[in-house]
Amino acid sequence: MELDTITYAAAVASAALSATAAAKAFKTKPRLFFALTTFATAMAFLTTFYSLTESDTLRGVPRGHEEIGGFTGVLLVLCGSFLRREVGRGNGREKVGRFETWTLGLLIFILLPHYFKMEPGHMEEAMHRRITQTCGTIITVIGTLAMIDGIRQLVDTWVSKLTMILLATWTITAIYYTASAWMQTEQGSMPDELKWAFAIHKVAFTLAFIWTLAEYTVPRERRTVRAVLERLF
Repeated sequence: MELDTITYAAAVASAALSATAAAKAFKTKPRLFFALTTFATAMAFLTTFYSLTESDTLRGVPRGHEEIGGFTGVLLVLCGSFLRREVGRGNGREKVGRFETWTLGLLIFILLPHYFKMEPGHMEEAMHRRITQTCGTIITVIGTLAMIDGIRQLVDTWVSKLTMILLATWTITAIYYTASAWMQTEQGSMPDELKWAFAIHKVAFTLAFIWTLAEYTVPRERRTVRAVLERLF
């Protein structure tokens, strides 16, 4: 099996697992349902990036793929918002936070350059790609902070701590990938080690995230592995 197929399958698996868990285990918890659904949508967006073959990348990926990271980051911010609202439900903490407003500003900044036509291969287009990718990564970082903040408030278990660590290292990997793009003189394919890192992080985080949300729905005094499994299945 080719590595590109594995990375694509990891994104599909993450989306499918999240959507299935949302529909099966969290129908009585609307905010958690929408948090998982939003995360599943983010993973579904990533399949459009990983469906590109290496030959597509080497020829020059069609303009617009850099925005995928930004769109995914916005969905992560929304996911974190649902988690924080689950914690603060009914106590008046329903205002839009800084994470959301900062994200909208960066998203608009990503979309504006599409009003300017640039010839393929032109230096300005290459700079546009890098800036757009960087903004998308910044939005992803904001989304990561929003989700970590939501998970931290939701439940405090060793699995929730592992979930936050996985999300943080996943984002650090994305930052490294973006930084390396500035070092390249031309567009190239993603290194194999990064493809493995992203694939493993996606699946591992998704499983830990679902488990963490399930733990939250189980009363603290009954919070056992069996009780969480019963909640999920």
